Amino acid sequence: MSSRRSTCGSLRGVDALYDSPTPYIAAWHQAPVHVGRDAVRLHLELTSPRRAADKLKFLAGSEAAMGAWIGDLPPETAATRLRTAIEGVSL
Repeated sequence: MSSRRSTCGSLRGVDALYDSPTPYIAAWHQAPVHVGRDAVRLHLELTSPRRAADKLKFLAGSEAAMGAWIGDLPPETAATRLRTAIEGVSL
C-alpha cells in the first residue's frame, strides 16, 4: 500500500470513529539525523481534542507542563478502535 493511501485511510478512519468529522492535529516527524536513520524515515502523529463523541479533551496541568498528551484509553484499545474504523471506510 502506498504511503498516500495509508495516510488517507488513517485520516478517514479517524473521521469514522464518531458520527461527525473528527478534528485533529497532525505532526509529521522526519527521520533522525544521526542515529537510527535507516530504521525510521517518516511518521505521522495525530492527536484530537475529542475524548469521546460528545466530550472535548482538556490538558491537565501535568500534561501542559511536560508537553505530553495523556490518552484516556490504553494504546491497545485505541489501536483496535482505529483499525476497526479504518476497515469500515473506502479509499
